[in-house]
Amino acid sequence: MKNILLVFIAIISLTACEKRKDINGDLKNRREILVTRYWRVKNIRDNGKYTAIKSCEQDNYYVFLRNGEGRWEESLINCFDTATTPPPIDTTNNGGDTTINSNVIGQPAAPATYTSFNWSMVSDLRYIYFKNFGGEGYDPEWEIENMDYGSLKVRRQETIDGVNHIYQIELTAL
Repeated sequence: MKNILLVFIAIISLTACEKRKDINGDLKNRREILVTRYWRVKNIRDNGKYTAIKSCEQDNYYVFLRNGEGRWEESLINCFDTATTPPPIDTTNNGGDTTINSNVIGQPAAPATYTSFNWSMVSDLRYIYFKNFGGEGYDPEWEIENMDYGSLKVRRQETIDGVNHIYQIELTAL
């Protein structure tokens, strides 16, 4: 009877482990999970310590398109919107007119609404590779630690001024 009980416990344990694996995201579905959701950063840890997310980035989100293109979308508070005052008025060539012309060369253009990048997942689907994130030459990569349709946890390493930073980023699906 004792052996039957041990076998029963072993079977339950193996079944529980298998369910946990499914929660972490079936490898064959990772691309589909990534492209069918928008992803907002929930929190970031740098070398184990939580770091503040800039207020203008708290409502931003990632969009991963099937064709390998992507966007880091600005939301209500746009990090690129720095135009707070109008340009100085040039009254030397306009007969003293002090009205502001909205078509004046030199006035700030509308702020960008997203940062573009290319992305890919290769072979084992355990990494998300970024190419030219926001500009040529910045190519971060994310190691997927946990993934399902509602959340994404990734890890990224970067050396800044000789200091190795290990970022653990938790994202939530919108």
